[in-house]
Amino acid sequence: MLLTAAFTFAHAAFGAAPSGWSDHLESDDQRFERAHTAFQEGRSALTYLLLQQVLARNPNHVKSKELLSSIAPPPLLPTASSHRRLWLAMELGHDSNISSASDMSSVHIPALNRTVDVKKPLYAIPSDFFGISGGGEAAMKISTHTRAFLSGIASARVNRNEIEFFPLHYAVSTGLTHQFGVTRWTLAGSLAERRLARYRLLVGRSLTGQVAFPTGTALETTLTLEWRDNLFPYFDQVRTQGLHYGLGFLHPASRSRLTLFSGEEASGGLEKSLDRKIHALDASTRMSGPLNSKIQLSAAWSQARYLERSPLFLVTRRDTTLLAAVELDYPINDAWHLTPRVIFEENRSNIPLTNFSRQQWSVTLRREF
Repeated sequence: MLLTAAFTFAHAAFGAAPSGWSDHLESDDQRFERAHTAFQEGRSALTYLLLQQVLARNPNHVKSKELLSSIAPPPLLPTASSHRRLWLAMELGHDSNISSASDMSSVHIPALNRTVDVKKPLYAIPSDFFGISGGGEAAMKISTHTRAFLSGIASARVNRNEIEFFPLHYAVSTGLTHQFGVTRWTLAGSLAERRLARYRLLVGRSLTGQVAFPTGTALETTLTLEWRDNLFPYFDQVRTQGLHYGLGFLHPASRSRLTLFSGEEASGGLEKSLDRKIHALDASTRMSGPLNSKIQLSAAWSQARYLERSPLFLVTRRDTTLLAAVELDYPINDAWHLTPRVIFEENRSNIPLTNFSRQQWSVTLRREF
């Protein structure tokens, strides 16, 4: 069934093979050259099929493994029936602003007509840090076209200059994905929690539906609808809920992605200070680097428009956040990876206390199982 589906897709997508391409006469290197040509033409599905054929006959074909690692499986091809991956990581680095706080030493409060000093933890604190994290993912085949998946991650960080500022985070997600004709449908649920030492800052839940389908010969388009529920236990149990909409584009051959988000979050209680409308744009791409490494470039822009006027600053809050990140994933061997990373973040707001800039430099050592 799997081979029949793959052949049917290949024949429909690329037409019958020329008579001169007799598979039993074609060497591994010749087939790799066909795959490389298809890759340069943006035909990621054909590239994937040809590379899998080479590696099925010769698992040690180095060039095929390198090219396959730089592309994602095309959305129309049947994926592996099941898989499992676990990892652990340690991280060392420096953070210029561990709490994403303002770097202002004093701020003017219009409602009080006075200037007050900004005290910890409302001002920026730089620190070296040590972090540890771990996670995993697994998928299981339920039927020919349906799979279940489960993933999770947990992390903690110790900041040398502020030991009591001890952030912890975990998140788990599970769901189903189904291939229906040329489209892939996904339904997933997630639970996440952020803590600061013993204090629970945020408990988030979400339910997400997504459909992905091919656009032309080289792109995959995704449409996403997500319901979010955020509880803030430390802040008098304030809760917000809302819907978020997403439109994404993926170029599997280069692993380049562009995603647009929009949504609204509102509180069901009397506290309305967190009610807001959100618009965001994310972009990322991956490319080959020196010594078999991979370079990941990411950028994000988001804007939050709060709906309630600030009683202290006498304005309706507006935030614009910019983020840029660069990382290099260097494989020491099949199990160990070394990843230096740089992150720049800035928030521009008409509320002085929420203006901040932040830079992080780190090196991560990761072990995969």
